[in-house]
Amino acid sequence: MKVIFRRAAAGAAAGVLAYGLVVVAIVLIFQTGLVTLYGLFMMIYAAVPAGGILAWPFLWVFRVRPAWTAAGLGLLFAMSAAYLLTSFFQPEPWAPVLAVVIVYALVATVTTPGLAERLAWWRTGPAVARVPLLAPDLAGYRIEMVDASPGFLHYRLVPATGPAVGVTIWPPGFGGLAGRVVERRDATVAITAGPDVQPELVEVIAWTLAPRPHLFQGVPVGGGR
Repeated sequence: MKVIFRRAAAGAAAGVLAYGLVVVAIVLIFQTGLVTLYGLFMMIYAAVPAGGILAWPFLWVFRVRPAWTAAGLGLLFAMSAAYLLTSFFQPEPWAPVLAVVIVYALVATVTTPGLAERLAWWRTGPAVARVPLLAPDLAGYRIEMVDASPGFLHYRLVPATGPAVGVTIWPPGFGGLAGRVVERRDATVAITAGPDVQPELVEVIAWTLAPRPHLFQGVPVGGGR
């Protein structure tokens, strides 16, 4: 659920930034006196598709993937919302901003890969998590399960002494993750470690990830590298 909320917030921020830049551009151009009132009207008319196109790079930067799907749906719904607002209402100045926030938060949410599985309320064991049981080859660590749900697996690599490292496994193509992200054909893995963990250790975890179902039965992790 945390990732879904993060995608919704990122989508809303991307929409506001994109359309905010379009509005600023229109105001600056009008202040130069280079356009007539008719030209200003045409610029405002083109503001919605311009903002929709500009939203794509913001969505990509905020790790809402696939960004082009969210941008395309955002443009479609933003144009629909603009038509409804101007055709049937006399909107307040804040209404377009609210519409953009709602539209892009919504499209970022509905384009979440595996959304139906992530919204499932039941909890299952890792063997039926529907993601590969990937673990590194790392001596002196054990796996401590944190959460396992359909389409999601989260565990910690715990050493005998020292800080633990978190590993989260999602279906392939899942975006919006923090930490060291490993994109694989069978999964997307996010490795999160605190400042006390050496970057070299995180890279070893990333390089040696492989299907190791037996390690999730309480066997210590790996023979070391």
